Amino acid sequence: MGGLGVSVLARQKPTERLLSYLKAKSIRLPVMSLVYSASLLAKEHDVSVVDAANLDLDPEETLQKIEEIKPDWILSTTSIASLFQEANFLSHLKKHINVTTVLMGDAATFFSSKILEDFSIDFIVKGDEPEIIVEQLCLEKDPQNIKGLVYRKNNQTIDTGDPAMIGDLNTLPFPRWDLFPMRAYRYFPILRKIPFATILSTRGCPYGCIYCPYTSNQGLKYRFRSAQNVLDELLYLKEKFNIRSVQFRDPTFTLKKDRTLEICKGMVENKLDLEWGCETRLDCLDESLIEKMAEAGCKGVNVGIESSSPDVIKNVKRGWIDPNHIQKMVERMIQNKIRVSGFFIIGLPGENRKSVEDTLKFAVQIPLSYAEFKIATPFPGTPLFEMAKKNGWINEVKVEEYTSYTPSMRMSEELDPLYLKEAANRAYFSFYIRPQKIFREIFSTSFLQGLARS
Repeated sequence: MGGLGVSVLARQKPTERLLSYLKAKSIRLPVMSLVYSASLLAKEHDVSVVDAANLDLDPEETLQKIEEIKPDWILSTTSIASLFQEANFLSHLKKHINVTTVLMGDAATFFSSKILEDFSIDFIVKGDEPEIIVEQLCLEKDPQNIKGLVYRKNNQTIDTGDPAMIGDLNTLPFPRWDLFPMRAYRYFPILRKIPFATILSTRGCPYGCIYCPYTSNQGLKYRFRSAQNVLDELLYLKEKFNIRSVQFRDPTFTLKKDRTLEICKGMVENKLDLEWGCETRLDCLDESLIEKMAEAGCKGVNVGIESSSPDVIKNVKRGWIDPNHIQKMVERMIQNKIRVSGFFIIGLPGENRKSVEDTLKFAVQIPLSYAEFKIATPFPGTPLFEMAKKNGWINEVKVEEYTSYTPSMRMSEELDPLYLKEAANRAYFSFYIRPQKIFREIFSTSFLQGLARS
């Protein structure tokens, strides 16, 4: 969720729990800020990675692995729904093995004062681009001279200011995947071949949807690696790790269509024979581009649709996409054997029960392969959060409610929490609990084989 995390364990009903289980078992992704931080730090330091979440390690197992490593520093990312448990665990590690502790990520940034007061955390790295900051910090530079840090000194909280965005993404090294448990990662059922890796080829998004954490932590400026730099990484992954599938973690992969076409052309010319997927907007696709992507091995595209209501889309500053274009692009991708996942959000500003029900009907009418139905969440740092505070939709931030599946703000009596939960659950049921969907998609042979291999 733009670096803030999503708790799939928050669902309560049988259908919710089933889908949560399938998603947790089928999708295992590394945290890219950790991947790049580890890769930069490895130039000057001995670096070990304990990917506890993707290896299903409990706290005791995680502690044991860290004790075996005997580190001088521990750097960890945070997710908002379990922020204080994570801070507490890191604080326990510091007391247990006496290390310098660093928390990274937007969740930790927003609650930095509380975390530093309540837990034994040495530094908080602000924002979602910690790589250069942690590199400087671990080279023992004076923290006061490093932008993007919050820490305690002489019982006072020191904030060194906002971090600078990384302008030239080509300067970042290719990830050191040898430090990570690559065999644990997968993106089933969208991508069904392993070994699997993730690539981050752009950062930032110029659209500025008020609910989206990407723009608050990566900025509105769209920064991109050159097509050749991306192709070089793909060739490296293929030669060194025999990668067979790749997911681009970019917020809007096809924003620059000419760059996307160049990458696709290079994949074909180099005979990479990779399955790959990406996330983008439907108005950043056309029929010709879809065909070139399919030719280059694209097997999955995630698209934000959010709502079928023009008023809701206008209120959240997303930019209206004609439903006919949505239908046409999804159909064309399906025709090209590209699996399409549609993302929907209910309970956005301007919503009412009619617009919610219209969106749920629209979701079933589109020939999507998969769908996600989330409940509008005013993540700290987003314009929606400021709007929610101003209008009294939230009184206090209860991080355990910030799961994307739990109502965390109340805009009107009509959209009460019980209705939103019921509507989201009903949406999953109506979309997935259809015979053709069950047998063709979720329980396909290749999907189950992928789970078995895990």
